[in-house]
Amino acid sequence: MAAGTDGPTTPEGKFLALSLCAKGLLGEFTSKPLLFKKTLMSLHLGRRAYKDLERCGWIQDKMFKPEFRLSRNVSLHHDAQRHVISCQKADIGYLSVSSVDIELSVNNRLLMAILLDYAEESGLVTTLGNADIAGLTGFTKNQVMVQLQKMKEWGLISGVISGVTGTALFGVAKNIIYINPLHPLWGKSFAGWQAIPLPVSLWNDVDFRINDFFKTSQRVFLELGARPELRRRLECYVLLRSSYFLTSHWSELRLSQGYGLEKLEKIIVKDRVIKSTSGVVAMAIVISSLSLLIYEIAGIIQKELLTRKDDIDNDRSFRFLVLPPFSGQAQGVTVLTNSSDFVSVIDASWLSKHPIRDWISCGLASDPKKAPKKYRSKK
Repeated sequence: MAAGTDGPTTPEGKFLALSLCAKGLLGEFTSKPLLFKKTLMSLHLGRRAYKDLERCGWIQDKMFKPEFRLSRNVSLHHDAQRHVISCQKADIGYLSVSSVDIELSVNNRLLMAILLDYAEESGLVTTLGNADIAGLTGFTKNQVMVQLQKMKEWGLISGVISGVTGTALFGVAKNIIYINPLHPLWGKSFAGWQAIPLPVSLWNDVDFRINDFFKTSQRVFLELGARPELRRRLECYVLLRSSYFLTSHWSELRLSQGYGLEKLEKIIVKDRVIKSTSGVVAMAIVISSLSLLIYEIAGIIQKELLTRKDDIDNDRSFRFLVLPPFSGQAQGVTVLTNSSDFVSVIDASWLSKHPIRDWISCGLASDPKKAPKKYRSKK
């Protein structure tokens, strides 16, 4: 149901269509109340959704006949999507001692199903801004912010780095959304993923090096100094590209010989992170400095990870995603990985036995008190 199609336009209509597809309910509907019960919708909401599908022609003569425009790759998270669409409260597996009581609404389910559709293997979403999410869900932009905050409060989303518009850096950049792959809701959909919290002192070192990078360009320095959201975005970009280096060049990184730096510079150019400086030479210096910064930080993180590795000589291929501190610098960074070679890790089983305040402490959830009051849950 891509934005811009002639399909359903309301959140409830989009959810009903999504639910019918997920459950394979493509035959004739003999009973609307039974249909709404199967799709976890109230009679009132279900009737509105049904009318939306009739209006756009996706339901004709009591038959569901969707029309899709497939222009994207197949989702990596079918099982998680199906589960979030159809799970009952008893299926969530959330410990009663938690300070959060999850009861998924139609809007909650719709948002998470769509985010999962755009997520990378680790749960990272980088291609959706608030306007994109509004178009895909039928939400208003304010509803998007409220729903994202609700998902953060429940730990389904670890954190969100808002999109930015910069002059020297980034230009127009969309949100970075970190779905929590270890949440008990997903069950075995993210099998094998674990989290490794790193010392706060490591983040202090990373932060110091990022500050040093500012000096490479006066224009970059001035823009970052005046706009904290751009600095935050740069921190996340550095950690994301460090994740790439850890994933793609783990063995070479251990040699500390600069392997992959030239390729990294090309990636930075392709990402269009550096938009403008005082000239071609100055831009080349900034790009080179940023590449070296990412390389150094990846090396620092790898060195710490090696202290947690069972067999340091086993360099099998696996994936990493370095999470930024979501609730302040005192939190430190956490690394997600699908490798089983590390000790002292946190997995979905650990999360199912601990309240969400412990998730926040280990960097897998955001502190709701840090969010603007107008978007926080009223409960």
